[in-house]
Amino acid sequence: MAKHQHFLGYDQINSLLFEPESDVDDNLEVADISDDEELYVAELEESVLEEDESAVDTKVEDDDDDEGPIASVFTTTTLPSALNSHALPPQEERSTKRRGELQPARGAPINRIEEDMVQGRDGTLWHKEPNPALPPMFTPRIEPGGPTSSVSSARRVVDIFSLFLDDEILQEIVVHSNVRLALLRSRYHHNGNADLRDIDVRELKGFIGILVMSAIRNDNHTTTKDMWDPMEGNPLYRCTMSEHRFALLMRVLRFDDSTTRAERWKDRLAPIRKVWDHVMANCRRLYSPGPHLTVDKQLVAFRGRCPFKMYIPNKPAKYGIKLVLTCDVDTHYMCNAIPYLGKDTVEVPRGLTLGEVFTMNPVAPFHRRGRTVTTDNFFTSIPLALALEREGVYLCGTLRQKPYVPKQISEKVLPIKDSVAVFNYEHNLTLQCQQVNRTKKVMLLNSLHHNPSEVEKRKTDIQMFYNLTKRAVDIFDQMWATSNCIRKTRRWPLCLFYGILNIVMVNSYILYTSMPFSKSMPRRTFLKDIVFDLCAPQV
Repeated sequence: MAKHQHFLGYDQINSLLFEPESDVDDNLEVADISDDEELYVAELEESVLEEDESAVDTKVEDDDDDEGPIASVFTTTTLPSALNSHALPPQEERSTKRRGELQPARGAPINRIEEDMVQGRDGTLWHKEPNPALPPMFTPRIEPGGPTSSVSSARRVVDIFSLFLDDEILQEIVVHSNVRLALLRSRYHHNGNADLRDIDVRELKGFIGILVMSAIRNDNHTTTKDMWDPMEGNPLYRCTMSEHRFALLMRVLRFDDSTTRAERWKDRLAPIRKVWDHVMANCRRLYSPGPHLTVDKQLVAFRGRCPFKMYIPNKPAKYGIKLVLTCDVDTHYMCNAIPYLGKDTVEVPRGLTLGEVFTMNPVAPFHRRGRTVTTDNFFTSIPLALALEREGVYLCGTLRQKPYVPKQISEKVLPIKDSVAVFNYEHNLTLQCQQVNRTKKVMLLNSLHHNPSEVEKRKTDIQMFYNLTKRAVDIFDQMWATSNCIRKTRRWPLCLFYGILNIVMVNSYILYTSMPFSKSMPRRTFLKDIVFDLCAPQV
């Protein structure tokens, strides 16, 4: 067969690119190819696609028979979406990623297993083909997250900050701290220079303002002597209170009634439980999350004595207090958090694991039909997916080797970056396994996508969704680290109070940027405005 290559002229290319989508010929999208014909398509370079340029490659071939040449045309462009129905235009794809969700675009099908049906060690059945009764993907119909009506009264930056740490809880801290101060006064009654007067709410706000300023200037690991140094320190520190007074407040700060703590011995968080619950309730009350949530771990650095101190080797701090955070994917707002107090302090229902309980509890206030939760392999399991599905919540997360994972998936040898999927009809679940390298595989359990396909560079729509929604807690952790006020201390309740201040600083800024009257403002400037309003009465 003789082959000839023809190219479209300049006018023909313009007519294809700028013709309205409704007038585009259906034959340009997929070419009809007979058995005796061959179609040659010029591949588009990835750089051209990334720069959002339109490219048109055509090949026309002749047949050797007597009927004359037969033309077959295949056209690919990135401007009219009708010419490429399997991929989103770059501009539309970028806006979709900002919303943290994927459109149900269809691509090349992924690998299938050889058997029609397989089962795990516990008897869970998995099918080769997707359930034809289910759509390829469920699309959430929940509005994006934003502030609630409780924030409408805030008009200044410091008002938003005060919605989390209000005067009620600050007064509670003042009362318990003054009890400790009274005890110290009985010890230092011979020292006339000791500044042991009682604290009030105004002075406590000034103390918090200094901690916030130390987070802005990265002075949290600087000694108080250097912070109050006339040459090196910030004048705001010296204007607000003396170095001795600041050190004294750090020493006497208390968050509960120590005389009744024995009655609450079962609660390991008793020394700061009331403050923690109050701030978390405000976090849930002030913000309504969007359709996608992320649950993940965070470590508050602490190396002192603590009955529930954890060691996590892959965290920068290694040792500390573990928190399980629930964050909104779109804004990274921390909606809820639960501290890990040890295995023996959590009541685990029969059939669930500890990781599943620590996913259900922080997500419980946000159960709403159509919402999705993304987790890592510490939390993800089939019982968790079923428990969330009963509340109308969908799950997507990486999965460890479990008894319900069939060996046909875990032991199947795939080319690197290739994926294979199986489907559970009973619970409407999809299990996908990708060969990351020669020895490592990553498994994803999903109740949202029911017919995965490759949509971008051998990545499936399940992987794309997971990559877009898994980062919310990590980004919140980065924002925490850039404005960290945690100082060196041997008292874990004080360390956790510093962590509460970090949460309030990040959440108040996210809340401010989500409000309609807010102006564009860097977070550093936002926190400075809070510091000046907190410290001004003390100056």
